[in-house]
Amino acid sequence: MDRDDSSSDVPLHRLRTEVKHLREENKRLRSRLGLPPDGSVEEREKEPPRLFPEDSPLPQVSGCSSPAEKIRLFRALFRGRDDVHARYWSDDRTGKRGYSPATSRESQRSREKRYLPLTDEVVYRHLAGTEIVGLYIPSSPITPAFCSPATSMDRRGLPMQWDSSP
Repeated sequence: MDRDDSSSDVPLHRLRTEVKHLREENKRLRSRLGLPPDGSVEEREKEPPRLFPEDSPLPQVSGCSSPAEKIRLFRALFRGRDDVHARYWSDDRTGKRGYSPATSRESQRSREKRYLPLTDEVVYRHLAGTEIVGLYIPSSPITPAFCSPATSMDRRGLPMQWDSSP
């Protein structure tokens, strides 16, 4: 019987040696992580994960809330760099679309770019559906994390859907 299995060419003692080394490495790594060496995980009482610390609760927003309160809630939920934001663009002629750093009109004509900050007015236009913007994550100056609202809003004036695509 012809077997096309490459593992059959490896001697059994080499496989057992590799398994032994992997088990030793797992034991060493578990020790560094403070986990039991036998692979069992002890049940500990864990505090439930929290999105926000208790000392900074989210703003309460209702349909009667002002735009400023809604913007404050949005900015509390979606944190990013304040000194720059991304703007969605599309080219109907080529069908291309994407996000680019928002720049002033003057800097689009010159070589020196002047990036536009993420302001409350930009967030307002974003929530109103007149402009789609993206947030840049502070630890990654070139990788944006996007939150794009659908154009339909709920009773509270908040977007009903989010697009969080990289």
